[in-house]
Amino acid sequence: MEGYFDGVLDLYYAKMTTEETATTAPVYGAPKVLAKSIEVTITPAYREGKQYASNALTRSKKKIDSYAVKFNGDKIPYAVLKDILGRVEDANGVQAIKGSNQPPKLAVGFACTLDDGTKELWWIFKGEFAEISKTAKTDGEKIEYQTQTIEGVFVRRMNDDALAAVVDTANSAVPVSVESNWFSAVYAIGSTAAPSADDLPIGAVVAVAALPTAGISNTTVYVLTATDGARAAGTMWRRVSDAWAQYGV
Repeated sequence: MEGYFDGVLDLYYAKMTTEETATTAPVYGAPKVLAKSIEVTITPAYREGKQYASNALTRSKKKIDSYAVKFNGDKIPYAVLKDILGRVEDANGVQAIKGSNQPPKLAVGFACTLDDGTKELWWIFKGEFAEISKTAKTDGEKIEYQTQTIEGVFVRRMNDDALAAVVDTANSAVPVSVESNWFSAVYAIGSTAAPSADDLPIGAVVAVAALPTAGISNTTVYVLTATDGARAAGTMWRRVSDAWAQYGV
């Protein structure tokens, strides 16, 4: 039975360190957590056109053009607001909000959770945020936590026309490493995921007191019968890309 959406996890952002051109891809910095998510809304905008001829509709096109992204989080740290909104901070730590501030171009990523334990993972590739909206209320009989909302517009990249990337982890064809590395870097469309320990075929299963240093088979799963450094007894390991990777986690 397929899962149903039931939640959302942290929102990530990654600033463009070099913007794309018509012929070259952008370069992104390392993703960072923007804040803990309460609600994420993405609303598509379209380019549309219709052609009428001989008293009839002969052509109709509707193509996605951009996303409006609205994010409500628990609390966006001031350092993050400075980073994503282009605010200027003086020597006293006061941030200036000006019409001349230049928010950086960035990508945003997040995960929608499903009730069967799977996720729908997103990266939206190029946009910028505007200043936050917030409401301040008096303290009263009940504790009411007050949150912030930030909105931005995200557009298609020039080099590849890409607006976003999305993947359903319930799909058995998706390599394990795609999910595990999703927020390590902005996903590069068309890239080949490096195989994880669980993606590769298994040959033999061998019990060892310590992982071998010679005669290693890349298809063998090694089960530790004793603690080997930081590796606990009972864990399983195999060799992937000249490094030990834990199997079955």
